[in-house]
Amino acid sequence: MKKITTLLSFALLVGLFSFTMAPNGVPDTYKFDAAASSIKWTSTAEDGTTHTGGLNFKSGTFKFDVKTLLNGFSYINMQTLTCTDVADEGFNRELVVEMRSDDQLYHAKYKEATFKVVKAKRLDVADGQPNYDVDGIVKLKGIDVPVKFTATVVLGKKGVDFKGSFVLPKDKAQLPYDLKMDLAIIADLVK
Repeated sequence: MKKITTLLSFALLVGLFSFTMAPNGVPDTYKFDAAASSIKWTSTAEDGTTHTGGLNFKSGTFKFDVKTLLNGFSYINMQTLTCTDVADEGFNRELVVEMRSDDQLYHAKYKEATFKVVKAKRLDVADGQPNYDVDGIVKLKGIDVPVKFTATVVLGKKGVDFKGSFVLPKDKAQLPYDLKMDLAIIADLVK
């Protein structure tokens, strides 16, 4: 009887590890498809004025252990900043130049920003609902700004679809406006 109990305990332990560890014991890496991924930003000034635009990722990766997001890290190309809500070419250009200035995003010195997933907690929710609580850090102008948000993460056989939004408060990001960022990331399995 003791042999059977020991054998069953061993089988249960092996079964548990097979569901929580990647098959080779190493987390799977998913590389961002920079061309298919995007950031949409919305700036909101104190007077309620808003503007919208976009930014591109330069590169990035997510690490997954079986179906669980462990962490992620990406570079954001700040040189790709665009404004999408102003039709007048001159005013559009003026707004982008102002946002890139030294007292705002300081584009001349900080050509990249980073986004890091520090912690991700999977939520038990219905398909299609935000299924992760994410703690991250956005490094903008050399300043680490902590962010917390819910994300929808869909993991397929060959890739990841990640969507989430957060606000960088103006006081923490040292900006004259709050900056909301909507992330839409496609990442492919690295083989």
